[in-house]
Amino acid sequence: MSSQNCLVVLACLFLMSCGSVQQLTIPPQQKVVLSGGDQGVYDIKIINKGINAVRISEELEHGESIDQGFLSRGDKRRLSFLSGSEAVFSNVLSDTVYLKLRVFNASEVETRQNLIQ
Repeated sequence: MSSQNCLVVLACLFLMSCGSVQQLTIPPQQKVVLSGGDQGVYDIKIINKGINAVRISEELEHGESIDQGFLSRGDKRRLSFLSGSEAVFSNVLSDTVYLKLRVFNASEVETRQNLIQ
């Protein structure tokens, strides 16, 4: 992902030690990356509140990607991510995706939004 395609960088958007709920909007053809840094394993409870599916993957520190599948309208899932990995939510469609997130076990989670290449 080139830095030219980076739309927004929001460092420390979530302070999640208490597991607060956040709404996340992903515009068409974009993705949002949540990174727990080296704070340890973190879990994300995800609810798809929109009408479009979102693709979820985990990007490991050394560059490997693990596909977590799609989350359809109304689906709920709780996923665990390794220390140093990133949770990637990709909107490959032409409509906006709306998610409700709750992050557990991480004191800070960094978020950035990028264009899908």
